[in-house]
Amino acid sequence: RAYALPCAATNCLQIKQKRYILNTVDVKDLIPQKGTMRLVDKLVFDGENERYVSVTVPKDSPFIDGDGFLEEVAFLEMVAQALAACVGFDNSMTNKEPVKGFLIGCKNFKINE
Repeated sequence: RAYALPCAATNCLQIKQKRYILNTVDVKDLIPQKGTMRLVDKLVFDGENERYVSVTVPKDSPFIDGDGFLEEVAFLEMVAQALAACVGFDNSMTNKEPVKGFLIGCKNFKINE
């Protein structure tokens, strides 16, 4: 969110005069992507039943083009991995089998520069 400001406490975020403690979960066991294919690294809970993800793009990621720029398709992969992380977490809390992954599609995907 554009209006989120870090505050002094560790793992804390202040949003429009509200203060939330952020809880994070490593997603390595929640999503099937490993190594350079994994973009989402943490699932973040804000105390308001909303979830966010933390993304790290490895330097040797297949989503980095020859000029060192992130390919647009990486953003779709981030959405799929974020969804897989959320469902994977929910399944882990209810002892359900892990999901193998998600395929997503979209129309007219455009990134403004």
